[in-house]
Amino acid sequence: MQKKSGALIASIHPIKSFADPSLCITNFAGTFCGAEGDSTALVELEKAFQAIGGQILQVDSANKTFYHAASVVASNYLTALLELSIQSYVKAGLTREQALKIIDPIAHGTIKNIIELDTARALTGPIARGDVSAVSTQLNAFNQWKPEYGQLYQLLGGMALDLSVIKDTASQESLVSLTKLLK
Repeated sequence: MQKKSGALIASIHPIKSFADPSLCITNFAGTFCGAEGDSTALVELEKAFQAIGGQILQVDSANKTFYHAASVVASNYLTALLELSIQSYVKAGLTREQALKIIDPIAHGTIKNIIELDTARALTGPIARGDVSAVSTQLNAFNQWKPEYGQLYQLLGGMALDLSVIKDTASQESLVSLTKLLK
């Protein structure tokens, strides 16, 4: 691809959270970087990023939006989900500081389980075990507190339900009931 002026166009996008850019400079090595564009331009860009430890992945330009959205979900939306968790702990009477301390091991443990086991096998909790009563109670509580959180709980619960079907730990009867509740 060339611009009218004759420039070669390519891009490299590090898949990394840059919450503290000064820290990112010190731990960039091993960062995956999506690359797309003109192959001649990419040769030079890839050399520069590999020199600082970047791991280059070729990205299909036609599907770059999904590649970027996947990064947004894994980083920004995970942050937003953990904020929902913090707000829920605070609603339950804990302090924000206590909530952060509680979230630390469970969030790290969950991510470790996902990486080691994949998502379906890493799924735990009321949907994985088919606890319709707990899911219904939680959904109702969110709907009464903040309906938009109830909608989010229901949407994510539907995705968890799909994983639960793969995991195959809940009874068929509870899966039917959960489907009525969440889908």
